[in-house]
Amino acid sequence: MDDIVYKIQAPDGKILKIKGPPNATDAELEAAAAEHYAAMQNSAAQPAAPAPAPQPAAAVPNKTPAPTRQMPQKIVDSTTGGEGAYVDPMGGVYSPDFAPVGATIFSPYVGAAKAPAAILQYLGINKPAKLLQDLSRFGAEQSSVTGAGELVGELAGPVSLKAAQLVEQGLKQGSKYLPKFMASPTVAGVAHGSTQSAITPVDTKDKGYTDFLIDKANQIGLGSLFGGGTSKATQMLMNPKMSAELARLKSLGMEYFTPGQLLSDVPILGKIISGAEKASTSMPITGAITNKAINDTYADFNRAIGNKVLSNINLTLPKKITGGHEMISYIQKKLEDNYDDVAAKATFRDVYDPKVGSSTVERLWNSHFTAGLNLVPTQMKAFERDVEENIIKYIEAHPVLSGDQFRAMEKHLGNQSHEAYQAGREGLGEAYRQVQNKLRFELEQQNKKIATKLQDTHKAFREFQPVQNAASMRGANEGVFSPQQFKSTTATSAGRKATAAGQGLLQPESQAAMNVLGASLPNSGTADRLMASGVLGRLAQGVEAGGALATSGGSLIAAPLVAGAVYNPYTMKALSQLATERPLVVRKAAKPVMTGLSRTAGALSAGE
Repeated sequence: MDDIVYKIQAPDGKILKIKGPPNATDAELEAAAAEHYAAMQNSAAQPAAPAPAPQPAAAVPNKTPAPTRQMPQKIVDSTTGGEGAYVDPMGGVYSPDFAPVGATIFSPYVGAAKAPAAILQYLGINKPAKLLQDLSRFGAEQSSVTGAGELVGELAGPVSLKAAQLVEQGLKQGSKYLPKFMASPTVAGVAHGSTQSAITPVDTKDKGYTDFLIDKANQIGLGSLFGGGTSKATQMLMNPKMSAELARLKSLGMEYFTPGQLLSDVPILGKIISGAEKASTSMPITGAITNKAINDTYADFNRAIGNKVLSNINLTLPKKITGGHEMISYIQKKLEDNYDDVAAKATFRDVYDPKVGSSTVERLWNSHFTAGLNLVPTQMKAFERDVEENIIKYIEAHPVLSGDQFRAMEKHLGNQSHEAYQAGREGLGEAYRQVQNKLRFELEQQNKKIATKLQDTHKAFREFQPVQNAASMRGANEGVFSPQQFKSTTATSAGRKATAAGQGLLQPESQAAMNVLGASLPNSGTADRLMASGVLGRLAQGVEAGGALATSGGSLIAAPLVAGAVYNPYTMKALSQLATERPLVVRKAAKPVMTGLSRTAGALSAGE
């Protein structure tokens, strides 16, 4: 067989052409190249011979020589002696630098193949998993990003995606028949994390099938743990869940909550923090801070309730009004002004209704008689005499009453009701309110054209009455009422049946305030106070340990500083927003992100 020409790189970088047999070894070629290179060096050291005389050109046959067959061979690195690039017959170069690029591009396919390989391992077939593990190690040697590529491929592979889809369907079906917790983010995270761990390969080198099952059980356990925790943490960050009571107060318009109030529905831990917070109100200095913070939440609740009343007539409180007597006066004036405008367009008369077979006066008489049944004799007589003289006889004496005349009657009943509440005679106040509501209903029936506006105004007045009464109760701080005081007045206004059913006017709001904000400021119980002191003292020690306070007696200074840093309007508002609010786009993205991260946690916990 004819010799062929090989291209070999010389130490000085030049490419030498060496003839040799087709099956020449690297050692033979290197020896020939060295000999050829040495000969070249020797010839360069000899003086140049004179050029021969030119000879006449001989006749050259017009024929192209046959091409020489060449094989790609390795170039020997002149510095290290190791293998370098590869040279092809045409002189091109293949660089090993392209290996990391190829490994990175190929890594997602390695990841996607892991789930099928893991499933085969359950059948005792380990070769595919071992091959993928070898490829994974090779890829890691070539590039530091192949691990991320494999993880992406593993999560996005068709088998993994189908498994995640089946998990979702199972959770959806389970939530229909099993307890509510089946729909919780933690359970979903556990399901996704454990499933992803279950379809991640196990290294079975030098291990039997029993070892495989043990390793797989450990992987699934870790996947459950980390998947559930990751999912819950993601839900808390992206779509925090609130108790029904806290959500009601937020929708009402409240902005401020203390840490204890935000955690009020958390089992055990929430009760401990909430109790310590309330107990701290009796501590020196610190107590004044937390006391004011809790009162600020009461004022915020008052303002939210005031805005709910005004929403019936499409008004809101000015920002400068935060609660108390100023708020009550503002709402009362706005309601009366609105009512005067509406009532001025109305008329009122004694009308006979053939459907019920009675007149307006008769219906009012029956109403006032029923309202006074539960009063003590002296109050009943005074109440009946007042209604007869100022309402019933006044209507009988005026065949047609103007809006202003009707308003005078209606105002009289409202004032009498409010004065009775202020004096502590809730039963008498409620009796006047019932007659007032009946009078307003009759006005609505006689003025259909403005009935809707009248109904809205009357509803505003009905909602305002328990607010007004709570603000006038003894113990209300400058008109700022506590949740307990407000619940008491809503219960009185609703009556026994509605109160028992929890369906009275503003009763759901009052109950939510009781559960979240607390009934009222706590007493100064010694045990609770000592517990709160211990909690704040430990926080203070933490501040000192951090170097913030290095003076003697620092705990006495640090505790109020810790309380002041937490229990101020700005921090409480920020904490409330952090615990309850997220943009809609973030809340919508929460579920897929939770699923993706819990699956990722499952894959990583399996050693991937």
